[in-house]
Amino acid sequence: MADNAYSVSHARLRAHLDAERRQLAGTLLHRIAKLRDGESRLMTAQDTDEGDPWSLDLRVLEIATARLHQLEQAIARIDQGGYGRCGQCGASIGEARLAAMPFAVLCRPCAAAREPATGPGGDARRPLCPRYAMDAEI
Repeated sequence: MADNAYSVSHARLRAHLDAERRQLAGTLLHRIAKLRDGESRLMTAQDTDEGDPWSLDLRVLEIATARLHQLEQAIARIDQGGYGRCGQCGASIGEARLAAMPFAVLCRPCAAAREPATGPGGDARRPLCPRYAMDAEI
C-alpha cells in the first residue's frame, strides 16, 4: 500500500513539475521572441544603479533557463526512480526540503557541506528566485 501512495504522490508531483516546465518554457520563448523582435530594450550596466556587468534582461533569461533545466532533471529523476534520494550520499532528502525545493538533488547535510562559508563581512546573499524573476516585466 505504501508503494501505491508513493507512486500516486510522485505522479502528482511529476504532473505539477511538468506543468511548471511547460509554462516556463512558453514564457522563455515569448521573452526571447520579444528581445529578438526589438520589443524589449536590453538594459545595460549604465542603466542600473549597481553597475551590474550583465544585461538585466539576459540575466533573467539565464535564471529562468537554469530553473527549466532543474525542473527537467527533477522530472527525469522521478521517471528513473531516484527522486528524493541524495545524489551524493544516497540518503533520503527530507519532505520539507523537497516541498520547498522540488528539484533538490542533495540532502540538507550534503548541501550544507557544499556551501561556502562566509567570513566576517562575507556576502551570504542568495540569487533571486527564478519563479519571482520571471514575474518582472522586461
